[in-house]
Amino acid sequence: MDQLKSADLSSIFSNLWDKLKNISSTKTIFGDPIKEDDITIIPVWKVLISGGGGLWGGETEELEEKPEKKETENEKSKWFGGGFGWNITVKPIGYIKIKDWESEFIQIIDKTDIVLKSMLLGGLLVLAHMIFAKKTHK
Repeated sequence: MDQLKSADLSSIFSNLWDKLKNISSTKTIFGDPIKEDDITIIPVWKVLISGGGGLWGGETEELEEKPEKKETENEKSKWFGGGFGWNITVKPIGYIKIKDWESEFIQIIDKTDIVLKSMLLGGLLVLAHMIFAKKTHK
């Protein structure tokens, strides 16, 4: 495989950047308004985009035997590799309620998030108690 050219990398990253800009647009974060009588509801989403990657390459010297000449010859071998990964999460966090020219943001409470944070806090309290108890009993 030929080495990946910098122009190829540039077009890959440019294309990726364009797609990420489309995903994180205002239309993605604020949904289409829903109207019912004199109330308008606008959904609100949280968009999380994370990713990473790497490229590597180099040269190695290899000994290659030439059967016709019965001798060994040093040859340099070039190698190249890489990998990328992306994660995109879109999660509803609430909605904006508009009525009589007044607006109010109403947050959606994620019960799973509350349970996980409570468990983490409980674990930290138990750990702190164990450390404190160990110091006072010495």
